[in-house]
Amino acid sequence: MRIVISLVAGALFGLGLIISGMTNTKKVQGWLDIFGEWDPTLAFVMGGAILPMAIAWKATRARTPLRADKFPPVNTAGIDRDAQHAVCVYVGPLAHTTHGASVGDAAPETK
Repeated sequence: MRIVISLVAGALFGLGLIISGMTNTKKVQGWLDIFGEWDPTLAFVMGGAILPMAIAWKATRARTPLRADKFPPVNTAGIDRDAQHAVCVYVGPLAHTTHGASVGDAAPETK
């Protein structure tokens, strides 16, 4: 059941990205180009996500898990080694592009 819920949540998230235009590299580049031809339309996408999330947090004030007695304890030991490795391997190369190019410049052109 957990896999089905994860699959449905991921599909819903992906559908939301497609509908909002956040898979269009030109639109995302326009949002990130604040000193050039800035495209503020993705701000409406983010703003539109705040209202339903606020309602969901309010409605689930006494949060309890659906399929367990209680939530697992919070990790207070800090960031684990796997998370640090993931940041170095996946995010690090994206942050350090050469010649002032943005990450989106490496993406294929969409028409």
